[in-house]
Amino acid sequence: MLNPLSIFKSLKLAGSGYVALNTLRVLTIISLGVIIAASWIMIVRTVQNTEFFFFDSVSHFMTSTISIFLIVSELCLFKDWFRRNWPLLSERSGLITLSLALIMLGCQMLGQLNKTATSAENIGLPFWRVILGGGILGFVSGFLNLVCHFLFRMPGKGITSRMIRAHGAKVLLNKRQESIYSDGGKSPLRSFSLPTHNRNTENRESRFNFKGFNVREALRRSIISRPVPTNTEQFDQFNGRSHPISPTAGLQRPAPTFGRHPAYTESVYSRDSKVF
Repeated sequence: MLNPLSIFKSLKLAGSGYVALNTLRVLTIISLGVIIAASWIMIVRTVQNTEFFFFDSVSHFMTSTISIFLIVSELCLFKDWFRRNWPLLSERSGLITLSLALIMLGCQMLGQLNKTATSAENIGLPFWRVILGGGILGFVSGFLNLVCHFLFRMPGKGITSRMIRAHGAKVLLNKRQESIYSDGGKSPLRSFSLPTHNRNTENRESRFNFKGFNVREALRRSIISRPVPTNTEQFDQFNGRSHPISPTAGLQRPAPTFGRHPAYTESVYSRDSKVF
């Protein structure tokens, strides 16, 4: 029997997780946006201040591309494509991949501050603060996503933190309904919708269709004619009044109307006998 207290705790956890995780999603998207801005600032300033800027620019470009990719996944765009090709960023995998990617991007941003080309004196204090803010936001949001992943998931029920972030307490109701049908090997209820028929389908399809044999089609094709007599002389003996057994003895069959029944003959019983 289900414990109402445990159900209430699960619903409360899912409700609070829905609010916390969606707030954290906004922080994650802001952090990734700042990382993108900081990457392009470093691309432009590196070209201006250094001579061997190509590989630095490529690394910053890849950082901004990864950040854009993560923003698209966080906005729940192309969900089917992510489910097929990037399952670690889908609802079934939780927030571990996202949190680790954010931590690495934040560390990469903070590591750029150790270079002379990206110092406050070379790129300016406002741009330097953008890089610093991107690194700190990326690291903090990644750490918070990692904590929330283990805090709001329900592994015993097969519910991840992304599911709670997307559906809230509704996911518990859906999982409970699925578990009711799955316990004991039972299958979900099936829809018993009756097939529809109309006059066209009735005329086109036979009701007596068997596998490989159609009775109506076979009767239509097999047209049987009446028996065709080949020897008509054998029926001539029945045309006259002659006896069918010994036609040469001179005996004749009685008339068809007055031959057999006593009521139509002049017999002794009909003239002289009295019924009463």
